Amino acid sequence: ASEVPRTALHAAEAHPVGDRYASGQKKKGSAPLDTLGPAVLGLLRCFCATPSSAAFVVTAVILTAGTSIVESLIFLMFSEEMRASNLICGLSVVVTVVFEIPIFAYASRLLRSIGPGQLL
Repeated sequence: ASEVPRTALHAAEAHPVGDRYASGQKKKGSAPLDTLGPAVLGLLRCFCATPSSAAFVVTAVILTAGTSIVESLIFLMFSEEMRASNLICGLSVVVTVVFEIPIFAYASRLLRSIGPGQLL
C-alpha cells in the first residue's frame, strides 16, 4: 500500500481549526509572508540610502526604544519605590499629555520658523 504524502493541505483537512495559510485560505488584505521580508528590506534600503539618513533611522530607533523602556518602567518605580497611588500614576500621564498638546498645536509654526533640522 502506497502512503499519500502529508502536505499542509492534508494537515489542514485533518485539523479543520488549523492555520488559514496552511489550508490555502488567506485573510483579506494580508500580504503573503514570503513577500513581507523583501518589502521591509526595500524600505530599509530606501531609508538608509545615505549615511545621514541611516544615522537618523538608527537614532530614531534607539530613542524610541529608550522612551518605551522609561514609559514602561516609570509606573513600576512610582508604585514600588515611591508607593504612589493609581491616581498619581494617572496624573503623570495627564501632565505628559498637557505638555504635548501645545507642541502639536504649534508644530507647523515651529517647523516654519525653526526648521525640521533644528527641531531634531
